[in-house]
Amino acid sequence: MKSGKRKKVSSTSIIFGFILSAVSILGFLVLYRSITGSSRENLPIAQVRENPKSFSGNGYDLEASIESQIAYKENVGRIILTKDLMTGIVVPIFVPDSLSGFNPSPSQLYRFSLKIDHAGVLNLTNFKKL
Repeated sequence: MKSGKRKKVSSTSIIFGFILSAVSILGFLVLYRSITGSSRENLPIAQVRENPKSFSGNGYDLEASIESQIAYKENVGRIILTKDLMTGIVVPIFVPDSLSGFNPSPSQLYRFSLKIDHAGVLNLTNFKKL
């Protein structure tokens, strides 16, 4: 016959469980944001236009419509004009030739992941059609 003794749960076990839960939730959020492409803050267009080089190395998101392609060089890439959905400001983006699967048409809506290079150029690193 079993005795009716209860095991005491130590405070260390509770703290460990709480930390494990918090880390699991944080990991899920990071994974979710990387999948949905919403892990970055929105591009501060006005500030970047004033001094783009001061933002070099930073990454941002931009939701925009495709306006037109203004330049293309084989094995290098192209420059497209986009229009920010929130402000209506036209934003040029460099699309490297190595980025596959991106074939935009005017008026299509996208969420772009961008990285600003040392020269202040907005480089497309990822995209999702909206």
